[in-house]
Amino acid sequence: MTRFVVLLLLFFLSVVGHAQFHVLHVSGQIQDEKGKQPELGDMFYDGDGLYFLTDGARLGLYHSSQGRKFIAVPHGSEGKRFLQNLAEAGRAGVAITNPGVISSKDELLAYFKRGRFLLLPGTQVVVAPTLFPQEDAGGFFLTFEVRSLGAKGNAKLSHVGDTLQLNVEDMLKMNGKTLKADDLSGFALVHFDAKKKFRHVCEVDFVLPELEVLNAEAQTLLGLMRKLGINDADRQKAEVLGHLVDFYGQPDLDAFNRWYELLGN
Repeated sequence: MTRFVVLLLLFFLSVVGHAQFHVLHVSGQIQDEKGKQPELGDMFYDGDGLYFLTDGARLGLYHSSQGRKFIAVPHGSEGKRFLQNLAEAGRAGVAITNPGVISSKDELLAYFKRGRFLLLPGTQVVVAPTLFPQEDAGGFFLTFEVRSLGAKGNAKLSHVGDTLQLNVEDMLKMNGKTLKADDLSGFALVHFDAKKKFRHVCEVDFVLPELEVLNAEAQTLLGLMRKLGINDADRQKAEVLGHLVDFYGQPDLDAFNRWYELLGN
């Protein structure tokens, strides 16, 4: 009996002595030692090993003492990875500042050409009519590649007056059908005037998220921080922004603030 108690105590101490990793994001095929794909909220210890089975697989984690971490597997290096001393620190997140009114091509490029652009609900920007008029039958299209069809597609973007509304719902509609966000790539912004004269504006690296997944990951991260006694509101918000930038892209700052408020913090 005494031996059993000692073994149980040693086991308990070994578990307690290991830092915990909580899963925040999974992309690609990853398996644990039992062949199970990690899921949001799962917990691992720093000595655990995971198998990264596909090129570009990524894992987002929250470390019990070091905060956000991620593991990204570069091309050609799939295989087993140990969490200890491998997960890199999450980066500080920076959102895209909305310029208010875009009145020059340089301002437009500065807003749209920032790398991966995460489209959160309510993303919108005012474009001066002297630059690209949207009234009088003018406006913007988004063109893209539909991978499953091996063909190009396009979607007309909504506007209210001079305000261009970057709604994901608009972008997924083509010929009366709803497309899948992960089936689209190679986005480009195109303007057309009242005479239907088309003008290529710029290429854009839009990221069209699944909002339910995004919300669940953010709520999991906030719950873990509260559980660990991290209750500073500014830090919580900064950590959520950093998570979005790590795994999706930079959001518009105004859209991010509105989305974050709706999380119900």
